[in-house]
Amino acid sequence: MLNTKNGTKIAKVLGNFDFVKTHTIMEVLDWRWSADSAVPDMLDLVDMAYYLLTKAVSNGLAASGGFEATFHDGELTLKFVVEESQMGEVE
Repeated sequence: MLNTKNGTKIAKVLGNFDFVKTHTIMEVLDWRWSADSAVPDMLDLVDMAYYLLTKAVSNGLAASGGFEATFHDGELTLKFVVEESQMGEVE
């Protein structure tokens, strides 16, 4: 639920996130959100991050366009994921 407390968390996460670094990475990698679009501008990045953070508050996880937002045990996190690998148990 997006109450005042969670709204404050979202604002703090957005304020602490390095969108300039994220935008630079996207430019270097020519990272586009669709084949017929340009690399997203800073406003698009902030808008997407806000949208995903609000979804994460309700659903626990939301991800798109390289961003991953999570909300677990009252902690709200925003990541920009370029590469990740994970493996569970091997039988």
